[in-house]
Amino acid sequence: AAEDGLFNLQSAFLDSLNNVLTKFGEEPEAFVDAYNKHRETGEDVSRYEYVDEHDKAYDILRHDPDLLFLEQMFDGDLHEGLDYMVVLFEEETKHLLDYVHVETRLLFGV
Repeated sequence: AAEDGLFNLQSAFLDSLNNVLTKFGEEPEAFVDAYNKHRETGEDVSRYEYVDEHDKAYDILRHDPDLLFLEQMFDGDLHEGLDYMVVLFEEETKHLLDYVHVETRLLFGV
């Protein structure tokens, strides 16, 4: 997918993410209900006292092609490509604002 450009790579990433959430995630309503329940009770959901690992589920996740693709993208082209786009955007924004600043000073100087 990387040979086809950043847009196609990003599209493949989003498709894989959607597939993983569909296969392994909870229903959106269940997630929202759980969030609201913790919000109403004030329970801290970010701390765990006990974490159990399910070996069978771990094996399934390790062999899922969509999940493997998502893992690879965090170290690969998608991450670097998006970082590069942000750098380019910031450079263009700075250049444009500098140009507008100079033009504004000239306008008020005349």
